[in-house]
Amino acid sequence: MPPFKYPIRLTSKEKRALRELKRAKTEVRLADRARILLWAHDGVTIDETARRLDCGHEKVILWRRRFLEGRAAKLPVLERLRDQPRSGRPASFSPQDRETVVLATLAQFQSAPQQSGITVCSSRDLAQELSHGQLEGPISASTVWRIWKEMVLKPWPREDWLSSPDPDLVAKSREICALYLKPPKDGTLLGLDEKPGIQIVEHKLVLPPFVGQVTRREFEYTHGAASGTRGVALFAQACFVVESD
Repeated sequence: MPPFKYPIRLTSKEKRALRELKRAKTEVRLADRARILLWAHDGVTIDETARRLDCGHEKVILWRRRFLEGRAAKLPVLERLRDQPRSGRPASFSPQDRETVVLATLAQFQSAPQQSGITVCSSRDLAQELSHGQLEGPISASTVWRIWKEMVLKPWPREDWLSSPDPDLVAKSREICALYLKPPKDGTLLGLDEKPGIQIVEHKLVLPPFVGQVTRREFEYTHGAASGTRGVALFAQACFVVESD
């Protein structure tokens, strides 16, 4: 292979732009393309460039050629390193259609549950709903799923947590953990739990999902008219050691 196919001689302005691109927090592929051109200017061969980047010779030749074509077209340095539009059929759904899918997904968490009791519909259910009114044409479940994936939308996973108003909860929890880690040798460890009468039925705070964020819910224990975080506190108060004879 000719070692200097598509030889590159950079101007000072081009070198400065490529060096800044290589040092900046940019995409790895753009930084690699900048390295290809800087090394070509320094006389590094195609074989050596491919070895340094652990890539094929075709990639090195491609971006040398693209850079020269962009220079002839008087494109900015950064534009010469960008991917060209890919061939294939045009997108079937506009950005407005994609926005409709995202908004419809988020709206599920602000509406009442369906008759079946399902609060979050599947991609198939949402596709059927959108195809009968909100969109001009039909949309498939796989397309809904792809939009969810691209927008990092996760309708089903959720993160639950429970905050305690008890200021002594940490100390009580440590005492319980210490008893389990180092049980008494001269006694019997008993634990009484009152939690059958306590239910986690209150949603104190619900944060619906968003792009890149799953549903988050804070719970609250309820026990009759009294409420609060009581499970651990009750358990901590009910643990004791019985001395052996």
